[in-house]
Amino acid sequence: LSLLPVLRQCTGLGGKNLAWKNLSDFVAYLAQGVSRQRLEDRIQRHLINPLLVSKRVRRAWRAKGIGGLSSIILTPTVSCNLDCTLCYNKHHQDPQTTLPLATMDRVVGEGKALGAYRVSIIGGEPLLVWQDIYALAARHLDVVFTVMTNGTLCTAEIASQLASLGNIELSFSIDGLQKTNDPWRAAGSFEKVLQAMAMYRRQGGLVAYSPTVTAANYQELLSDEFVELMIRQGAYLGYYHHYYMVGG
Repeated sequence: LSLLPVLRQCTGLGGKNLAWKNLSDFVAYLAQGVSRQRLEDRIQRHLINPLLVSKRVRRAWRAKGIGGLSSIILTPTVSCNLDCTLCYNKHHQDPQTTLPLATMDRVVGEGKALGAYRVSIIGGEPLLVWQDIYALAARHLDVVFTVMTNGTLCTAEIASQLASLGNIELSFSIDGLQKTNDPWRAAGSFEKVLQAMAMYRRQGGLVAYSPTVTAANYQELLSDEFVELMIRQGAYLGYYHHYYMVGG
């Protein structure tokens, strides 16, 4: 936490500013159970690169008339081991189509040159090709990769391998408490997700959650009971996705 004054100076945030409070809380989360060196690496990847380095790169491109990028979304595969009611991809994509590792590597490299130091991996179920994701993240250790996963394929081996790199956070899809989540996703998926979240956190990985918001579950997703459950599972962030009425 002695690094906080440096961040305060770099970001220009101070005092009781809410953004500074959120930033300092996030650094405290990053610091849990890690060495000084690991914390410095996390601050570089999660704060310095996507905020300060990216801003500098994008400013340089804007001077040339190009906006630059702050993040990229990749879909390695639309194949999935589940058949969720709310899924939009299964109705209009070819499940046999995948992105080769070489293509993803080139895109991430080009993205960094334009300022993108955050990459989201969506699907389908990205952990079906977790070896490629691991290899991609290993080649770009200065980038944070957020993998949107249903969590049911997250074994101890996968969790250990992905967490070991330090730049992969897993965002687990969960649409509410068990009585809401399981009919939409799969019987038993609620408990599997909670176990996977806890397991990845124990391995030292960063955890988020990503529910799909509908008229039927939005109050539950915003309730203290649900949010506090996610916090207990180690989540620091929630990506709340709108329901897309596409296809079937």
